[in-house]
Amino acid sequence: MSSYPTNWPIDNLPNPVRGFTTGISKDGFSQTLTKYIWETLGNQIPPEIYGGQAPKTYSISNFTSLVATWLHTGANPGIDLNSDSIVNTRDLGIMMSKWN
Repeated sequence: MSSYPTNWPIDNLPNPVRGFTTGISKDGFSQTLTKYIWETLGNQIPPEIYGGQAPKTYSISNFTSLVATWLHTGANPGIDLNSDSIVNTRDLGIMMSKWN
């Protein structure tokens, strides 16, 4: 259903792209019916149930490391989050989107 056009409503019909057909779950990966039910109930599905890995989150210690290496180039594993060889606003955006 996610291949339906995005210019809804057409002829006063509801948008068919909703629920678990939206494609992406809260963890950023493909949506499944099981994940959708857990998320609708207000929880992220535990990795031991779904068999996936827990999503990466970041905290103040990660932010401090990012600030300390701001605009540094080269290998900064764990801080250069998009692996473009520079610590910049793109990495900050990724970190803030997964802040805990």
